[in-house]
Amino acid sequence: MSDSVENVAVESAIGLFNDMLTGADAAALLGVGPQTLTLWRRQQKYLPFYQIGGVVKYKREDIEAYAQKCLEPIMPVEEVAKPRTRAKKNPVE
Repeated sequence: MSDSVENVAVESAIGLFNDMLTGADAAALLGVGPQTLTLWRRQQKYLPFYQIGGVVKYKREDIEAYAQKCLEPIMPVEEVAKPRTRAKKNPVE
């Protein structure tokens, strides 16, 4: 690969990295603390992250996809909307 092509590739990669979210920004979007993201990274849970040197960043689309996944209902809406009925107690005679 020529030096000019290599330089363009490096500049492109740096540009993409600079467009990513910081840990503080990603945490704010998710409504969690930055320490939570640090814990998730150490446990290798939930979100992919990217690191160059000591700088950690997140792709916005990864954060949005995770947030959307968290918003999916666990129970179908029809089940949530059903009124609950209580068992009637036997009247004391």
